Amino acid sequence: MMLRSIDDYIPLAVTAIQDFLCYRDGEISTQETKEGIVPGDVNKKYQGYLASFGPSVLQAGLLPTLAFCGTVDKGSKHADRAFVLEAIMSILRSESGSEVKEQDHLLKYILKKAALRENPQRLTQADLDETVLTGLEDQILGVVVALKLALRIFPLKETKS
Repeated sequence: MMLRSIDDYIPLAVTAIQDFLCYRDGEISTQETKEGIVPGDVNKKYQGYLASFGPSVLQAGLLPTLAFCGTVDKGSKHADRAFVLEAIMSILRSESGSEVKEQDHLLKYILKKAALRENPQRLTQADLDETVLTGLEDQILGVVVALKLALRIFPLKETKS
């Protein structure tokens, strides 16, 4: 399988940002309207989430990073980190077609793809194909770079809340 280049991911990244990271009509609070936020703007915190994703993968590894980003309490102020994972997953879904199911969480998708045995009940590191895992890590890092580049065309707004 030949991996796409970062250039190929950028149009998909623009769509993913519009779908998952942009403010939309009806989702903007009165306070945010007073701060000048309009539909199509992106909260500046997503820039930080994307900027820290790559170093986290390189330092801790892909699986721990995905576990950390994907498990957040609903009431937490960082609950929207999961939107970054959804944006990444939407790009993978666009690229892979029917291979990626709509309800797949990114971590589950990676584990299924790298598993050496069919329908594993309990996975250990020995149950994962390191070559596949490394390829997926490179692919996801390319997607994250494309998201960071695509984010530059959107107005970034910082909220006080």
